[in-house]
Amino acid sequence: MDAYGHAGTPFFFVWDFEGKKPLLFPLFAIDPTQIQFTFPGMSKPLPQLTPLEYLEWELEPMGKEEYHKRFLAAHKEMLAGNSQLLSLTFPTRIHTNASLLELFQITQAPYKLWIKDTCTVFSPEAFVRINQDTISTYPMKGTRTQAEYKQRSLLLDDPRENAEHATIVDVLRTDLARIADEVELVKYRYVDQVTTAAGQLLQTSSVIQGQIKDSLKRSYGTILSQIFPPGSVSGSPKDKSIHIIRRIEGQPRGYYTGIMGYFDGLQMDSAVLIRFVEQTPDGHFFRSGAGITMRSEWLAEYQEMLAKCQLPLAREHRHLMQGALV
Repeated sequence: MDAYGHAGTPFFFVWDFEGKKPLLFPLFAIDPTQIQFTFPGMSKPLPQLTPLEYLEWELEPMGKEEYHKRFLAAHKEMLAGNSQLLSLTFPTRIHTNASLLELFQITQAPYKLWIKDTCTVFSPEAFVRINQDTISTYPMKGTRTQAEYKQRSLLLDDPRENAEHATIVDVLRTDLARIADEVELVKYRYVDQVTTAAGQLLQTSSVIQGQIKDSLKRSYGTILSQIFPPGSVSGSPKDKSIHIIRRIEGQPRGYYTGIMGYFDGLQMDSAVLIRFVEQTPDGHFFRSGAGITMRSEWLAEYQEMLAKCQLPLAREHRHLMQGALV
């Protein structure tokens, strides 16, 4: 990635959370029968499938008792002072008649990814954007299910959500300071609305910016390695929280909560791989989670995890959910 960046060679990459299976392709070498992606402002014709007549979408989540057990394990670590925030995630089994590629084509999101026989992602969360020498990051933390956008004050005024978001902003600001100077918080806790087949999700984000250090300019691989994985999907402090997450979750995340990125030869954009459906030998699973703090209530976090397991269908495909199992 450093070499491509210095040469001005457009490329696309995917990093998994554990750093075991990174993918990197010069843009001209990508096979659309194996990988497809879209980014904001990107106009890229994609082969279309025969439209679905209807969509089956039934969730089979982990039981509340099992989640409560894992939640208490996370809470115990916080009581011991080992973490202030843990992003705890689990897979929810999905029963659906749609393929990964069909899910990719009927959903809408700023960032989308399909890897054949592996996963489909429809992510609302940017990771970092690099424009010339300016790097910006957009931590997203804090979710509420609300039917009306005007009720965003219920999210903004929630002390638990506020504390969770403030913690992640501190993590990302510290991360950015490793590779940039003049780091500043440009915008704090603005609300985004995500439309899903089951209603609206409201989420809060912030914007942090800095000027990339002279020794790192256009060294995109080195830059990202210094701030990976994203703080919004790990915790605080990051290293200790990742260790705790791996023990409590009990399985690798793979590409889920990793990142993908696109360099067009001049600037780079990247996204956090959330809103994630994976294909496994045991079936399809929707991976999701929630940030756990000392203020968290286990049932609210369990419900947030499930609220994120809905499809952000494009407007022309929302009729597919009529009569579906959800």
